[in-house]
Amino acid sequence: MASEVRRVFRTMEGIMTEITVRLPDDLAQRARRAGLLSDSSILVLLEDAIRLQAGRRLMEVADHAHAAGARPMMSKETGAGAGRRP
Repeated sequence: MASEVRRVFRTMEGIMTEITVRLPDDLAQRARRAGLLSDSSILVLLEDAIRLQAGRRLMEVADHAHAAGARPMMSKETGAGAGRRP
């Protein structure tokens, strides 16, 4: 699967980039029938994938920290409770 950036243009929503994605015909047809090839659907799919990837990275970091014996920080150490009244 390859993709190519076609052009960048400005809209009311901001700067937009147009891309071309090459997919196997069967996958493209199934995605089209499922309504997944519209701009709004692809936007949602990409945002979800980015969030999922970030969550996985966060869990990997947490696993590495745990394996290294790091202890969780208390809110006093992080400053999370600063400025709050009991």
